Parts: sequence; structure tokens; C-alpha cells
Amino acid sequence: MTENVGSISYGTHRPQDLIPRFLDALNGLDPDRCREIWNPEVRDAEDSGLPPEDDDWWSSQDAADLLSELFGALEDHAPPYCYFGAKEGDGADFGFWPDIASAAEDLNVVPDPAFLYELDTQQALVVNEHGNTTLYERDQAGEWQEIWSVV
Repeated sequence: MTENVGSISYGTHRPQDLIPRFLDALNGLDPDRCREIWNPEVRDAEDSGLPPEDDDWWSSQDAADLLSELFGALEDHAPPYCYFGAKEGDGADFGFWPDIASAAEDLNVVPDPAFLYELDTQQALVVNEHGNTTLYERDQAGEWQEIWSVV
């Protein structure tokens, strides 16, 4: 199973933009946790229960606390050797980003997936001649499965 690695929200730091996108992302990963964090009493299919964009709530401590809690919950769902946060070099691009240096330090690194079958490990990193990087993990049957890939 390939994990989602990449951007969830970009080009903004406004809570009005980040909170709905982070709630959507968390709901896709863990609907129960999403409901724990944000479950307004009155809510229908078309209403997230969030205030209008011009409401003062967005600059409140409650909004800041919600945003912080969402960061933590999404970090808990980061794929192996990834983090949730701002992309290195672009502080307004939030998502799941690989920590390739950490993965390369901890895992066997091979240049081609064909070499995976020579390894006696659960995870390995394939870095080809172009720098494309893929994390693989053995499934219960012992077969290698792609977890994430970056080009």
C-alpha cells in the first residue's frame, strides 16, 4: 500500500484555510480521531460547523489550540520516515514529507528494487541513479511493498 506523501495545503498560514484542509485530511486517515477533535453539536453534510471566514474565532486561542491538535493528530499518521508539517524550503506548504536522510541512515540503501530480495530486513530504501527514492517494506507474506516514493 502506498502512503500519501505530499502537500495537503499550500500558499497560506491562515487558520481559515488550514483547519478545514487538515480536518479533511485527518477524516480520510482516521474518522474517529477527527470526530474526537472536531464534532460540533449541530452539523449536517454541507456544514463543517466551522465559523464563517470573517469570524473573530479564527484569531482566538480556541482556533490556535484546534490547529495545534490537528498538527499532532496528523503527525501521528505520518508514514514511516516521514513527518507532518511544513515542507523544507517552503514554510507555507503543509503535508507529509519524507525524511530521506534519516531513512538512509537507518536502513539498507540499494540502487534497484531487484536488490531487495538479497536483504534480510523488513524495510529498505531504493535510491536510483536519478535520485528517485522509494521506501519498501515486507508484508506478512514476505513480499516487498512500496510504502512511499518521491521523484
